[in-house]
Amino acid sequence: MLKRICLGLALLAGFPAWSQSTPATDTQQNPTTDTSQTAPTADETTPSATEAPMELPPPVTGQAYPTQVGSDIHHNVLNLAVSGSGGYIDNVLVGYNTKVSSSIFTLSPSVSYNKRTARTKAEFDYDPAFTFYTQVSSLNEVDQNASGSLEYRITPHFVYRMQDSFTKSSSVYGLPAAALGGGVTGSLPIELEGLVASFADRIANTATVDLGLQTSENTLIGGEGSFAQLDYPNSAQVPGLVNSNSVGASGFYTRRVSEHQYLGFVYQYLQILSYLKGAEGEAALNTFTPFYSFYLVRTKKGNLTASVQGGLEHSSFIIRGGPLVAEWTPVVTSSIGWQGPVTNFAVAYTRSVSGGGGLNGLYGQYSMSGTAQVKIARNWGVSAGVNYSDITNDSSRYLSVTTGGHSIMGSVIGGRALGKSARFEVGYNRVQESYPGISAITDNPNSDRVYGSVSYQFSRPVGR
Repeated sequence: MLKRICLGLALLAGFPAWSQSTPATDTQQNPTTDTSQTAPTADETTPSATEAPMELPPPVTGQAYPTQVGSDIHHNVLNLAVSGSGGYIDNVLVGYNTKVSSSIFTLSPSVSYNKRTARTKAEFDYDPAFTFYTQVSSLNEVDQNASGSLEYRITPHFVYRMQDSFTKSSSVYGLPAAALGGGVTGSLPIELEGLVASFADRIANTATVDLGLQTSENTLIGGEGSFAQLDYPNSAQVPGLVNSNSVGASGFYTRRVSEHQYLGFVYQYLQILSYLKGAEGEAALNTFTPFYSFYLVRTKKGNLTASVQGGLEHSSFIIRGGPLVAEWTPVVTSSIGWQGPVTNFAVAYTRSVSGGGGLNGLYGQYSMSGTAQVKIARNWGVSAGVNYSDITNDSSRYLSVTTGGHSIMGSVIGGRALGKSARFEVGYNRVQESYPGISAITDNPNSDRVYGSVSYQFSRPVGR
């Protein structure tokens, strides 16, 4: 039933609709630089902010905060790039008694597309990577990373948004860079996060569809459908971990109480299935959370948004033929994000109960994540990110194999532009995990990487 709901929401994108106004588009312009995701344009003629279309606040959509400074974001452009990197990893046999280090070399072509008009925002990124290890050639791999999003304003007060991300990799360092830095959002996760089998084949896919309808000058209602899948194709590589998927739906109501303040609530339902052979589990989560979002700064010079969301969650878990485990728990998430011309940061904290993410059962999770970017000079930039996650088994009377644990992932990157098209960067990544009872992680769980890379990018305007 939930899959049908998600499909029905997606099909709405195909319905023809006429705009209630005829704003000028920017399809005939050169690529532009934007210092804010949604700051008003210079030629906006809306009499007052309260008459402008309302936004979807961070708690009602899984969209991540920006990971670039404003002056580095360009719209209406097609980018083709290729990069090569060389590095060193001090432990490529996580989960084994033997610790082996290796040099690592990666060649990565990529394509990205960014298009914005008065009614649409579209982004697409595809980043395959060919990775080679000098010491353990059996780990050589071809990574696949793809993501896309589309926002279509069907009318000035009816908006549709969809986004999807896909990863296929056998290395934690094959994840998108944002994953090691937190991938900060302002909403509740749809599966457990932070647990990764560092060098095991892994396929992950997450998709969401959002609808928002502004029913009056200051009232917005809407809903979301979501899907997430985690698959380990070779179960022998991940003893203690299982495949899982989740489907969900939510509805929300929000009220704009002033020019920059939104109040509302979200109801969310999630069904999470875990595929442990002989003990397949099903978790059901019902969450009701009021929220408050505050757009502290909304100008061409910067964009600062803060949100807090908290309420109650009813969670249950059952294995076919076994007893039902159920509980009521408080849930909270808060976030703040800033994007300016030369600086950018986002921080989030979450306390919730969830399942999946490689585990079977219900787990209480505390997580904190953050990213930051600084453009030191015209051609120099530094970025950093960290994600901390701590989980506790809330169904230990039912499944006591994994009692819980914690993980820390972080990265620091420094780079310099070499002319208009080339760039050089150096970086350091660390993955540190402690999960007693998970054989795939217990032995030699920590890994470090240092690397240097050179990339070349060709850009071309689109929409002329």
